[in-house]
Amino acid sequence: MDPDEIRVKDPSPAPCSAAIFEPGVTSNSMQCSLDALDATSHAIRLRLAAEERADKGTNNAYARHVRNYVTYWDRYQAEMVADNPAWTSVPALPISAAKVLIFLDYERTREKRKPGSSDTIPGSNVGKSVIQQAISALEDWRMSHHHLYLGVPEAQVRLRDDNRIRQIESAAKHDEPKRAESSQVLKASGTTSDAYTTEELAKCSAWCLTKFSGTRQVFVGLRDRAMLLFGASTALRGEGTRMLQLSDLFLSEVCIDDIQLGYTVPVLVALADNAKSNQHGRLDEHGTLRHFHVELCPVGALAMLFFACFHIVLQPVPTFPPEFSKAGYGEFGHRSWYDLYVFWGERPDKQMSYDNHYDRVKLIHSKNDISLTKATHATRHFTAKTAR
Repeated sequence: MDPDEIRVKDPSPAPCSAAIFEPGVTSNSMQCSLDALDATSHAIRLRLAAEERADKGTNNAYARHVRNYVTYWDRYQAEMVADNPAWTSVPALPISAAKVLIFLDYERTREKRKPGSSDTIPGSNVGKSVIQQAISALEDWRMSHHHLYLGVPEAQVRLRDDNRIRQIESAAKHDEPKRAESSQVLKASGTTSDAYTTEELAKCSAWCLTKFSGTRQVFVGLRDRAMLLFGASTALRGEGTRMLQLSDLFLSEVCIDDIQLGYTVPVLVALADNAKSNQHGRLDEHGTLRHFHVELCPVGALAMLFFACFHIVLQPVPTFPPEFSKAGYGEFGHRSWYDLYVFWGERPDKQMSYDNHYDRVKLIHSKNDISLTKATHATRHFTAKTAR
């Protein structure tokens, strides 16, 4: 999470100017230099962490949980002062297990909020995944900023090392089957796997094709359809779908001996080397075939998307020859089309945001009377169910 999301006053002494290490330097000057080096190293660590997660949905989710915590804690302390004038208000930061436990006790009983709104859904409550992610988000912030609070012992302890946090996380898991809202959604959707049915996916596909008018909206409908069908056939996570670039696609073939010995069929393959479950650059390949039913065919959906991109919204055709005049691109040169995304929002060279992806999927669901607990990951469940 970007540390600028939450403004914190550094309680440590202001670092002194770095001094050159010479025999005559005083011990105080040396300590100032060491403090400055330590502060600089932590700033570098925070910058690297922010860059690593800049294009991840986790970045926004963690920031949201920290904001919710700070907002709740400030309100909670204001209520405590109002009830007891002798109470001394306790700041939200630094984060500690005691504060987090009180926040989570509130969080696990509150009603769910409607997507993109502060309105709540009557009779609902959040599930264990929200509690688990809240703990992870707050622990991430605590760990990233614990060096600012070296004089506060409770700020140095991992949240999940505290038995109070482990207990409330265990309670959330235990209560999950009892959540009436979740069970009603599953019953309403007619499935125990919380995934699309084939009929629902076909309905969504047809809706994206027929319910939009105007140049830009036709493109958006075709993009959403391709994003939906491609994800449903490759089991990509929402994040992996958003970060897919044109240069990640290539054609291969697979041998199907059940049809005829040595019989091969073409396969459209997407490379994924930095998805959520692959943080170390392992090269994963996700393949998809043409579908017998044209309304469910991911290859055809991508073809229509590319047609719309270059012939409806009239995006310029990229240049393919490498440019060797640009510095920093090594022996293979710079290729501008490597920067283009398959499923883009504002512009082709900028990755679609999680919020945009989430809103588009929820719109498709609401317009087609589909009740699923998942949004950007919904197609992943369909893939697993179909494979089963």
